[in-house]
Order: sequence, then C-alpha cells, then structure tokens
Amino acid sequence: MIELREQAEQDPPAAWATALEWPERNGGERDQALAEVCFGIAARDPQGAIERARSVGLDRQSGALEERLVQQWAAADAASALAWLLKEPADESRDKLMLRVTYVLSQTDPVAAAKLALEKMPPGPAQDEAVMIVVGLWARRDLPAARTWVEEFPDSPLQARAAGELESIAGRR
Repeated sequence: MIELREQAEQDPPAAWATALEWPERNGGERDQALAEVCFGIAARDPQGAIERARSVGLDRQSGALEERLVQQWAAADAASALAWLLKEPADESRDKLMLRVTYVLSQTDPVAAAKLALEKMPPGPAQDEAVMIVVGLWARRDLPAARTWVEEFPDSPLQARAAGELESIAGRR
C-alpha cells in the first residue's frame, strides 16, 4: 500500500483510480488503499485529500482519517489548515479537527494554540480538552509562562484541572 501513497504523490488521479478498483473484502482493504492515496495526495493538496476521503465516505463514523489528514496539514501549514477549518460547519466533527490543529500549534507556538482554543472553539468538552493540550505541552517547554496563562482563567473546574496539571508537571521536574 505504500506504493499507492507514493503513486498518489506523483499522479493522484491514477492512484485514486487504482485504489477504487480494489475489492472491498478482508476488513476494508479498499478503504485502506483509498486512505493511503489520501495521505499521498495530502502532501501537495491536503484539502483535496480530505474532499476525496469524504466523497467515498471514508471514515464517516469515527473521523479518525480526517483528523490525521488535518493534523498532517497543520504540521506543514497550520495557517491554511486553520483557515479551511474555520469555514467548516461548527459541530462536533470540526471540534475534533480543531483539537488536532491545537495539538500541532502547541508544539511550536503555544500562545497561538491558546488563542485558538479560547477564541475559536465553543465552550464545552472539546474546548476544555484543547486547553489541557496547550497547558500540558506549553508547561513542558515553559512552565512559568503556562502557569501565568492558567492563573488568568476565571475560577472554574477547568482552571482547577489546569492548575492540577501544572502542579503534576512541576512535581515531575
């Protein structure tokens, strides 16, 4: 299947056509082949890769493939991934994709990740998870800066959870 990914990087239409010809037996071999092609396409056209995955209903229930594609896209170009994502309908699926972008940004620009989590995500479990991702990764890089950010939170269960995470990280140092 690696060959399909490599072929998709060079000739996406041909790789897609080849993967569509695979039989649908043995635990979704065809879906695996199509996913590999999507990853190959994503190297040059991440939005196109996501659109192709959606066009054949790949991963419709769990969304894991889209999440991985968006994370790959964000690692290469977080700004364009986020711009595309903010045009998607605001729903649970988009929130899961936002978590992936938050994770990627947290590794290189925790301030931007913090803004994304607080300003672009609706309050709720996904936003809380995004904040915790930022707290954890930021604290590993710069504990005082992460602590300052968390201290600005209003008193809430999220603030208590984030403060607890910071204490845990500090205790391991």
